[in-house]
Amino acid sequence: MRRIALAAALLLGLTAPALGDIDTGVDAFERGDYAAAYREWKPLADEGDANAQYNLGGMYYHVEQNYAEVIKWLRLSAEQGHASARHDLGAVYTSGHGVKQSSSEAGAGKETT
Repeated sequence: MRRIALAAALLLGLTAPALGDIDTGVDAFERGDYAAAYREWKPLADEGDANAQYNLGGMYYHVEQNYAEVIKWLRLSAEQGHASARHDLGAVYTSGHGVKQSSSEAGAGKETT
């Protein structure tokens, strides 16, 4: 009986929401505390939160200029339909800023009607 209770407790712990908070990360980012923003957003982004993925993409763009990470996080967010991520992903490919300019990739980031 104790094993069943322990197994249930472990299972519930695995399904608990990721630690991290979007708004706390935004506050940290606005203060210039990028490490704290990262700590808030990264677990959420890894869990598939489109807003956290978008925020990480923006942070990599504006703070670190790590364009491989920009594309990674914006693409993950855009694939979930995040409108700003789709727009920004298209803009990165249109400008060729940090990536090879590509009109086909730029179009893939834009929302179709």
